[in-house]
Amino acid sequence: KVPAGQRDVAIRLVELGGIDGTLEGFTATEVTAMNDRGNGSRAGITGGAFSFRNLPAGDYRIVAGTPRAPEYESVTVTPGEIVKVTLLHRETGTIEGTIIDSKTRAPVARMWCMSALDDTTRRGAQSGGAMSDARGAFRLQRAPVGANTVICGGRSTAVTVVASGQVTRVEITTEENGAGNARSADSGIELEQQLGEVVVDAVKPGSAAARAGVERGDVLVKVNDVAVKRFGVYASQVLDDLPPSTPIKLSLERADKPLVVTITLDPAD
Repeated sequence: KVPAGQRDVAIRLVELGGIDGTLEGFTATEVTAMNDRGNGSRAGITGGAFSFRNLPAGDYRIVAGTPRAPEYESVTVTPGEIVKVTLLHRETGTIEGTIIDSKTRAPVARMWCMSALDDTTRRGAQSGGAMSDARGAFRLQRAPVGANTVICGGRSTAVTVVASGQVTRVEITTEENGAGNARSADSGIELEQQLGEVVVDAVKPGSAAARAGVERGDVLVKVNDVAVKRFGVYASQVLDDLPPSTPIKLSLERADKPLVVTITLDPAD
């Protein structure tokens, strides 16, 4: 979009980065690096080692395919640096749960759930996500062995997956919004991941977040007392799964300084 004849044109090339990695405890034939914009690269494996070069800065999910199940890890690529990563053979189990209304004991359908290992040094250690069905039931596969935090609709529950292949069961109580669909609130926040942080990408004018003073560029640290870094941009779904009029405490960072605001969720459009 440069007019013909213009002479003062500068093209700025962004400095790229890379990833050097190794596999530990398993074998694979190929590794994929996918960033949060959906752009991916593939690398072959030689002697248990792999490498990616010329990657734009950002967060990447590294996935190694195996006959049993993929192994994965999350890394952050910074400009001009080669980040080191080790993909471990993860022992995983399954978490089966039920979401129940705290007042009526009725099942809560269509609420998003996921789990992540409490060890924040293992950033890729999280399960897949799942939506509760009409019976309020959900099933989280490949939940890492160890102490997990399961979060559904802003409610968090500690669950320990003791051994590989084990099915751990949990019941989560929440407040139904009365509409039969737990996803009926609107925080007015859009999030994205930037260099390992969950950042406010946009704030809807006049929304709950705007009224509370949330600004684009704020780093979201906690929703109530639940750390959101492990869950990435799913944190926005955590907010919108809560009933309208619910007051929510957001712990933010703005210009590297802590900030706490309380928003009251609006009904969804």
